[in-house]
Amino acid sequence: MSEKKQSAKKSGSVSSQSEFYSDLSIKNMWYAQIVRAPAKSGSITSITTPDLPDEYYFFTARNVPGKNIIDTPSGKIPLFCEGSISYLGEPVGIITGPDEKQVNEYARDVVITVDDTPLESYLEETDKSNELFSAVMAKRILKDGPDVEKLDELFESAAVVSQNCWINNIQTPDYGEPDGAICSYENGQLTVYAPTQWIANLRDILMQSMGLESASIIIKKTKSKNLWTNGIWYNSVITAQVAIASFLTGHAVKLMFTRDEQEQFMTCMHDVTITHKTALDKDGTLLAMQIDIDVDAGSYNPFAQEIIDRLVIASTGCYAPKNISVMATAYRSTKPPSSFNFHTVDASAFFALENQMNELCRKSQLSPLEIRKKNIRIEKNHPVSHFMFPLDKTHETLDALALSSDFNRKYAAYHLNEMQRHDGLEKTQQTPLRGIGFSCAFEGSGYFGSELYSTDQELSVTKEKDGTITIYSPPVSESIRTIWTELASGSLGIARNAVNIDMHAADAKEPQLPENAYSNISIMTRLLQKCCDVIKKQDAKTALPFTAKRKSSPTERKAWDNTTFSGKPFHSASFAAATVELELDPCTFSAFIRQIHVVINGGRLLNYKAAERTIKLTLQKMLASLVKNESLSSAQTTISFIKSDEPPVQLGNLIYRIIPAAYTQALTQALGYSITSLPLKTNSLFLKLLEQRIKEQAERAKEEAQKETNQEETQEGGNE
Repeated sequence: MSEKKQSAKKSGSVSSQSEFYSDLSIKNMWYAQIVRAPAKSGSITSITTPDLPDEYYFFTARNVPGKNIIDTPSGKIPLFCEGSISYLGEPVGIITGPDEKQVNEYARDVVITVDDTPLESYLEETDKSNELFSAVMAKRILKDGPDVEKLDELFESAAVVSQNCWINNIQTPDYGEPDGAICSYENGQLTVYAPTQWIANLRDILMQSMGLESASIIIKKTKSKNLWTNGIWYNSVITAQVAIASFLTGHAVKLMFTRDEQEQFMTCMHDVTITHKTALDKDGTLLAMQIDIDVDAGSYNPFAQEIIDRLVIASTGCYAPKNISVMATAYRSTKPPSSFNFHTVDASAFFALENQMNELCRKSQLSPLEIRKKNIRIEKNHPVSHFMFPLDKTHETLDALALSSDFNRKYAAYHLNEMQRHDGLEKTQQTPLRGIGFSCAFEGSGYFGSELYSTDQELSVTKEKDGTITIYSPPVSESIRTIWTELASGSLGIARNAVNIDMHAADAKEPQLPENAYSNISIMTRLLQKCCDVIKKQDAKTALPFTAKRKSSPTERKAWDNTTFSGKPFHSASFAAATVELELDPCTFSAFIRQIHVVINGGRLLNYKAAERTIKLTLQKMLASLVKNESLSSAQTTISFIKSDEPPVQLGNLIYRIIPAAYTQALTQALGYSITSLPLKTNSLFLKLLEQRIKEQAERAKEEAQKETNQEETQEGGNE
């Protein structure tokens, strides 16, 4: 065993558990339940608790041993409400005791009285500069192009102009373990068992809220399947609340969210509304894009600035409009705190953009493939509206998709059918309505503008005395473990079972980034390859164990200028395109997906089967999110990869960026009317069609009335 492995075990401040925290139990363990605010705003005037017997306690903000208002790089966040309610369900206190059922009953019996003065009135009476009550949480404005100050003139003279509002609020179903934690404070030592995804953040919040030194905190990271939204940071808040109860009672305490709490406070995603106004010239070149992005950031959001920055970067996709104006704003609201999902942070921007491109096709004579190939940048690192994207083979990817899906023929046929039935659906009521949608997007990995990447990522590999290899790494996903095992065994010419991965970090080296940041195939895999190259160069006389260590280069981040908000924003990027072909039942208007084709350029594939399996699994999750309470399926799904010798890059989340827009555009073509928001409801299409039919009838009636008026005026004029 190497010296490094021994050191990691002796430290004991961080370790990974193979169990779920919900399956664990500690001797004499108590239970806890959060007591929540009954209103979305207002001031708490009184709290009445039931008569609590011995060994049952109710704690609030005034009982916090350290700080109740936690400092984060992006603002302050309260552990417990201090009187002024920010959102419905905000934690007011925590009840704990030895019987779980009794604790839950006492929590329900707490009565909280609220002065429901409107939030606007409260803001007028308080300091509006207070960051806890600022209406605008973050903002970003981008303008670029020779005529960007003359957009109104450009839109007036352009051959084709389209303006639409797109809303994306897709929530991927979460079937994993609900969030929570177990905390035990004993002899000045705090031990926590939690499915944390961000160890450094958890330690910092515990130190602030408990007033403890780092050495007094032992973190045991339990197994987790929740890699979404608030889990990245809010689990640290939950754990701190449980730790406070343990500290004040002297007992180990366990808290576990109900499924309703999980959906309301952890996996919730608030609306992102994007308004696009886009102009084309006669030959289909993008003259101008004017984009307004509004993000509901909830009551608190430590990553609000990064969210809107990522949305701005993705708002023009891979296209190169001659003029671009983007205004993005994140607003505070009386909704639960939100975070951002590493998987889908910029998916809303691609949903709006790709739908907008297809709407331009409907107004012009260009096909979705033509307009993309005409405006997408071709050369690698060619500037696109202020930004440089390390993309490759975009045209090759688009052509491969068009060939695979027979897109051009099907699009032309369905478009002709759409035009023929435009005057009324009655003529084709017994015929299934069909449509096909086209979408493309990139997935950027390692955003250089993020505070999360302010520290260098590093990885080390040790060749042991017995010839085996140990990879020392922060926690990574199972798929990354598989890829790394194959890469190391192939690079060093050893058996797969001779490759070990140690994810136990010593205190001084505990990961500063969230788990999802380290589960990044592009950055960390390249570091692994460099370590293996160093080991290969060692001769037979090198003393073992021998350790090779590599870290990400600070010079790479200099390619992005945060001051001017320009340059190369990502360490690497993958590219993909998809088509969705579907038909609608003319009676029920339920959608049946006939085919889905996906073509991806993700660099050199280290494990083809693993990559394909990841894409198909993500696709299943995506199809379960497009219609509320209904899971769609595809009769045929084809996944293809472009051959490449470039280093491997992240590609598992491309589906979230390309499928939604392809789906809505297929529906739009089938119906003949634009679908502008997701997710849909079961009867959304019928109601949309009914709305359009009523609108058309009103317009026809208005036209007939106008004709009659004109005829009467003509007759009167003739009589005179």
